[in-house]
Amino acid sequence: KHQLLVLDNFEQVVDAAKDIAELLRACPRLQVLATSRTPLRVRGEKELPVPPLALPPLDPLQVSGGLTGETLSQYAAVELFIQRARDVKPDFTVTNETAPAIAEICCRLDGLPLAIELAASRIKLLSPQALLNRLGHRLEMLKGGARDLPLRQQTLRNTIDWSFDLLDENARVLFRRLSVFVGGWTYDMAEAVVNADGQLGIDLYDELESLVNNSLTQSREVNGELRFSLLATIREYAHDKLHDSGEGEHIHRAHAAYCLTLVEQAEPELVGPNQAGWLDRLELEYGNIRAALDWCKTRDLERGLRISGALYRFWEMHSHIREGREWLETFATLSTGVTLSRAKVLNAAGAMADYTGDYASAQAYFEVALAVFELHGDRRRMAAALNNLAMALSFQMQFDEARKWLEQGQALKRELGDPWSIANGLDNLGRIAMFQHDYERGRQYVAEALEMFRSI
Repeated sequence: KHQLLVLDNFEQVVDAAKDIAELLRACPRLQVLATSRTPLRVRGEKELPVPPLALPPLDPLQVSGGLTGETLSQYAAVELFIQRARDVKPDFTVTNETAPAIAEICCRLDGLPLAIELAASRIKLLSPQALLNRLGHRLEMLKGGARDLPLRQQTLRNTIDWSFDLLDENARVLFRRLSVFVGGWTYDMAEAVVNADGQLGIDLYDELESLVNNSLTQSREVNGELRFSLLATIREYAHDKLHDSGEGEHIHRAHAAYCLTLVEQAEPELVGPNQAGWLDRLELEYGNIRAALDWCKTRDLERGLRISGALYRFWEMHSHIREGREWLETFATLSTGVTLSRAKVLNAAGAMADYTGDYASAQAYFEVALAVFELHGDRRRMAAALNNLAMALSFQMQFDEARKWLEQGQALKRELGDPWSIANGLDNLGRIAMFQHDYERGRQYVAEALEMFRSI
């Protein structure tokens, strides 16, 4: 006779796994189905991870028929939300107007069933959009589950507490420190940030494996490298723990230092043959970079200046123009003085203003940046600022003045022997010539620039 033994929440008695192994050896026709937040680690065990519920894409263009009540109901997370909302509000329906908010609620809650159920119970008093607006602090919002549920399932925080309490102290330390990452991390990144001073005193590999096994950390392969992440709700919980521990300042500083090293390493590669790979790398880590910039606003302005200044070409090439300008102007405004790092940010802010058609602001930024570069004798950056200032003037129809600054910049570039910058300047001289209807001269400049670009 074949029999199935179902064991729920086995993580609470995981030390009894050896008894299950003995039972299976004694009963060849017995099968055991165990739900657990951590593997049993017995021979013959087959792990079947239970993923979050399927989520809709937030881009309406990725959903056949757009984001409507009908199209959203095919996704398990939304279907659960609708069911639980109707439990407290029987006439609840999803309209074309509320569909985007409901989709975003489910995505913000990572497709976690308990989180979705707790959120849906608020529909009795809140519209979907009002509920979405209050999800900035998920853990405080998501409570008040059914009284007949176990206490651990009545609030989202209690549920995560249940898993957190299973960890040993070393894993708890690692868990809270990893919350500094936004959008994921690799093993090497964790080693560089959470153990930056080399005094963590734990086996990082073992404790990271423990977090994965306890379903608190997820892992997936990206570009041939294993990448780890925390669901947003889990990260919020862990970050609260980091704040309470008093380690937040130290870990955030290490995280910002890592991001600075990354962007400054990438910066020179964005104008060469490795450009595509580095752009992809920066895009992959953009969540971390944003978090570092946000922390630097109030904790480390100089580091924020250097990070934002190094990101100029990335923002330009990956169409983050408006966001890039906001970051650059934020740090330029918050900081003072005539430092090179601030001048570099002003120069980049001018370029972003140029791209958005704000040529007067661009000119003002470039003029201040040029003066500081001259003060420091930084000829390479002087050449770049001269080029940028010239183009801002040309867009304001001041062609003769623009050509004067460009030619001055070209002389500097040739002294420095920078072929990419020389080619860029030639291209800009060609543009100005064509703006003035001197097409033959413009063609000559552009042809020379093209030849140089091809040789780089």
